[in-house]
Amino acid sequence: MIPRVKGIPSPHPYAISADGKTVVGQFAPGNPFTWRGGNTATFRPSSNVNVLDQYAQGVSADGKTIVGKAGGAYIWIRGKGMKSLGDSSTFAYGVSEDGTKVACQVDGKKDRKGFIWSESGVINLESFSPICMSGSGKVVAGIQMVKGSVRAFYFHDQVAEALPIPDEFSDSAAFATNRDGNVIVGNVFNSNGTFAASWTNGKFVKLDNLAQQEAVAKSVTRDGKYIGGYAGSEAVVWSPDGKANYVERIFQHSGANTSGWKFESVNGIARVGDKIYITGWGHLNGKDAGYYGSFKID
Repeated sequence: MIPRVKGIPSPHPYAISADGKTVVGQFAPGNPFTWRGGNTATFRPSSNVNVLDQYAQGVSADGKTIVGKAGGAYIWIRGKGMKSLGDSSTFAYGVSEDGTKVACQVDGKKDRKGFIWSESGVINLESFSPICMSGSGKVVAGIQMVKGSVRAFYFHDQVAEALPIPDEFSDSAAFATNRDGNVIVGNVFNSNGTFAASWTNGKFVKLDNLAQQEAVAKSVTRDGKYIGGYAGSEAVVWSPDGKANYVERIFQHSGANTSGWKFESVNGIARVGDKIYITGWGHLNGKDAGYYGSFKID
């Protein structure tokens, strides 16, 4: 059976903890949730009733720390509550596995696109907008506008630089990175389509699109070996050999009942031993639905 993240009007999972147990996301814009052990709870990081734009975007390895936006970027720690990290122009997108560092975007500022927050201080990112953070907290990746094109960028060793792409592609984006930050995943595109991509130690790899015109890599396990995303309108997982597999077929192979389901994207992926945990959105009996499931590695 594939447990479904339940919610009304419909849940949109965005991330999963590295232990595979906690999912965070939105029921609808401004209504975040956290899910653990089969129980769904409406999650309101800010108790201020006037703060309507509340989101859950990232989660630590143990599920105890959540980041997102509640009036502005925040970090929330179970048992300690919420700490604001910025004004209404800020949004927290990624958090380190231990919950001590947070990658935040800044909107509407020419000289400050983002920053890395920690208790010891803030590192400003002037040139690009961060979308994800490595588990170690040492690498941040995202996007930057370069001469009218969108380019995948990453910050490491106190330096921001573009991730390389072949000349045949005009644009690129980075959406997730593994624990060490040496594997970054995202996409590249040109007039022929959008292609899922990864960068390992800075080297570009175009992933299998399964003959679809559009594919995007959105998540990666902490060891960097398994990648989740979508190809066409179907959720897929890329294995270490580079082969893409449709999630529906993976679940069916593992004996799960997929009746009524259409899986459209893998937004979060975690590996624990010989099991892979994934979460994302799709449809169940024609209605929007989030999902959570697992399968063993062959």
